[in-house]
Amino acid sequence: MNELTNDNEILEVSKSQRKREAHALLQLARQLADMPANLLSSLPLDAELSTEIEFARNIRARGARKRQVMTVAKMLRQRDNQELLDAIEQIDQNNRRESASNARSLAHRATRRFTSTTRPKRRNCLPKDRKSTRLNSSHSSVSRMPSSA
Repeated sequence: MNELTNDNEILEVSKSQRKREAHALLQLARQLADMPANLLSSLPLDAELSTEIEFARNIRARGARKRQVMTVAKMLRQRDNQELLDAIEQIDQNNRRESASNARSLAHRATRRFTSTTRPKRRNCLPKDRKSTRLNSSHSSVSRMPSSA
């Protein structure tokens, strides 16, 4: 948080910058609490942090879960998280790559489906003479209104 200069003077980080960093770690804690178990197990987490995240995942009450996620964020602020952030970034890149690949695959299937010439065109099932008979019988001159006589 504090930066050293050439003369070993400590520069203070602004309060706004500390709040931005804390908010980013809170978002990270929420992301960890919402992450599927198989991805969470592949992350480099120590035992204490892993236990707290698992506890937050099992809480269903909104307020209690929010407090627990804030506790996880506080624990994240007290640690060096670069390795964790790199692992999450790698997972996000893999997910984006898979999602883009799936989107291209779906787009390719859609264009093949609509431009295919092997599908027969839909045709009327009735021959022309029978079709005209059906139309003529439905428009007969018999009135369906009750007579007024």
